[in-house]
Amino acid sequence: MGVVRTVAIVGGGVAGIAAAVRAADAGWRPILIETRTKLGGRATSFDDVRTGIELDNCQHVVMGCCTNILELYDRLGVLGEIDWHETLWFARANGASDALSIAPLLPAPLHYGPSFARMKLFTLGEKLAISRAFIAILRMGPRGRLRWQGRAFGEFLAQTRQPARVVELFWDPVVLSACNLPSARCEAAHALKVFDDGMLAHRFAGAVGVSRVPLARLYNAAEEIIVRAGGELRLRTSAKALAFDGARITGVVCDDGVVGAQAVISAVPPDRLAKLSSDTLRVHDKRLAHLDEFAFSPILGVHLAMKRRVMQTANLALPGRATHWLFAHDGAGAGATDGFVQHIEAVVSTADA
Repeated sequence: MGVVRTVAIVGGGVAGIAAAVRAADAGWRPILIETRTKLGGRATSFDDVRTGIELDNCQHVVMGCCTNILELYDRLGVLGEIDWHETLWFARANGASDALSIAPLLPAPLHYGPSFARMKLFTLGEKLAISRAFIAILRMGPRGRLRWQGRAFGEFLAQTRQPARVVELFWDPVVLSACNLPSARCEAAHALKVFDDGMLAHRFAGAVGVSRVPLARLYNAAEEIIVRAGGELRLRTSAKALAFDGARITGVVCDDGVVGAQAVISAVPPDRLAKLSSDTLRVHDKRLAHLDEFAFSPILGVHLAMKRRVMQTANLALPGRATHWLFAHDGAGAGATDGFVQHIEAVVSTADA
């Protein structure tokens, strides 16, 4: 048998968990380093001290097209904890709503056709404009998306003659949810991929999956996989710097000592990686030269515990509103009492203001 190599992974969010599991399966010894007391990063849950309820940081969903995260959930044995919804609801005025549903018998890209035709949110002319843009997306394919790199998705919408009301009530709600930026600011290549992969690729691509358990519980099996590979899960451990000998990175300097490794994976945001990288390392490795130039777009989640049922659908898009999505769950949360019968998570994307 060969020598088992060690890989140090900085950051215990979903990316770090996925890296550790993949490294373990590939025969490496993963050491996963995380400052917090639990895994999941921003896609985790916490115990609210005021209510005793376990709440998710924010509503996170998975789609049928998200093959990498689904593969991770399968490896962790938690795919069964995901509830799938094949209908998205769009609010209209006066409490009415439209259903955008996957037709059971039609193949992609026709599977949304019948419910889209029945939507009252849009006029016939607006539906024809949306269809025109989707046909353009289908025709360009992945190679055609390359031409839109560095350009705003708003340019594509203008080129396909999308009315302003359609941008506000159809394109923006989807782009905001997926990319956390409005059409005017989101790069077209990314937005086009969202619509191509998420709505046109295959029938199940646009199905929305919501965890029925608090997010932190999805990652329980990760530690067992890591330990079985001879690795370690180091929670409450703060990484201070990447150890660099002038030629290669040799490990991670932590608050409790140095973790030596044959390889290091950074699974932290760019601003955090910048703090871990010395000036010498950043000069040596050109990939680290522009870490300070990244900008961020926050997401705001609001939890509402209701003593009566106020939503009859599992989800509701709110096009044209300051709040973008509502997701309804039975009960107020894990361990909740006090007679709460429905827990609603409201999501505000690109919440800079």
